[in-house]
Amino acid sequence: MNESNDKMLVERTLEGDTRAFGSLVKQYKGIVFNVALRMSGNNEDAKDIAQQVFIRLYEKLGLYDTTKPFFSWVYRITLNVTINYLKHPHRRFNQELDNNIVETTFTAPNTVESRMDIQNAILNLSEDYRQVIVMKYYAGLSYDEISETIEVPVKTVKSRLFSARQKLKEVLLKNGIVEE
Repeated sequence: MNESNDKMLVERTLEGDTRAFGSLVKQYKGIVFNVALRMSGNNEDAKDIAQQVFIRLYEKLGLYDTTKPFFSWVYRITLNVTINYLKHPHRRFNQELDNNIVETTFTAPNTVESRMDIQNAILNLSEDYRQVIVMKYYAGLSYDEISETIEVPVKTVKSRLFSARQKLKEVLLKNGIVEE
C-alpha cells in the first residue's frame, strides 16, 4: 500500500472525485473481503460486510486522521463492521467457504477437508484471537500494524497470537488435522 497515494486519493474523494474513491475500493476490496471472510466464515456474509465497509468508509472519509496509515483505518472499520454484522440475528449460519481462497499457515495435508477444518477451528476462536490470526496470517500485517489497527500494545498482540496459536494447535491435534 502506498500511503501518500492513499492520502491523495482520500483528498480527491473529499473534493468530489468519485473515481478516486473507486481507486481506493479497487485497491482494498480484496483485503476487506478476505478479512470479512476469515472473520465470518461465509462467502455471502463477507460480500455483504465488504459492501457495508465501503459504504461506511465513504460516509466517514472526512473523519479519517491523515497522520495515521489509511490501511489501519480501513482494517479497523472492517473489523468493526464485521463484528457488528455477526452480532445481528440476520446473519447466515451456513459455514460455506470459498475453497479457492482458503489458505493455511500450518503444516497439514493440503486437502479441501483439512483447510475447511482449519478455517472452522479459526472460526471457533474468540473474537480477539480470531482478529489477530486473520490480520497476521491472512492479511500479512506486522505486529506494529496489528497493534495500531486494533489499538492495543504490541505486547498484547504478541500475547494474543501466542494464545490463539496454542488454542488452534490443541483443536487441530485433537481432531487429527495436524500431527506433532
